[in-house]
Amino acid sequence: MNQEVEGKSGKDLSNIFLRYFVGHRGKYGREFIEFSFESNGVLKYINDSSYKKDGSLSDCFVCEEKIIETVRNLIQESGIFRCNDANWPLPNQGGRQELEIAINDVHYSFVTSKINSTEEAKSCEDPQGVATFYKFVQDIRSLFNALVQIHRQASPV
Repeated sequence: MNQEVEGKSGKDLSNIFLRYFVGHRGKYGREFIEFSFESNGVLKYINDSSYKKDGSLSDCFVCEEKIIETVRNLIQESGIFRCNDANWPLPNQGGRQELEIAINDVHYSFVTSKINSTEEAKSCEDPQGVATFYKFVQDIRSLFNALVQIHRQASPV
């Protein structure tokens, strides 16, 4: 199913890669969560925490076509391609977020500090762009977290 990327005529979402990372260094060391998703439906998840020597949790599984379509729709409808992170808050002690989206031969990359709410986005130099990023990331994280949870329940360790 070919779908045009908003504002990018001739580009489709048939070949996508998405990676999201959020993490920080704290008194317990480096802690992060990372998701990656490929157009063939492969979803990879890593949750690494040094808190109380928790260690790392990781998972990898293949999603059905309906999930692949849902991810494509979330990307297309998000407005993320109109964003530019040049005036976004830089990563700091509070954390770092990275979002990569590759569509065919076009690569989009965003880096910012950890944003905890749309209210926090309002105080940025680019409140609309940061809010768009925040909302998209929340949608993707919610979907991917739910998929990981369902997968773990269906195939217990």
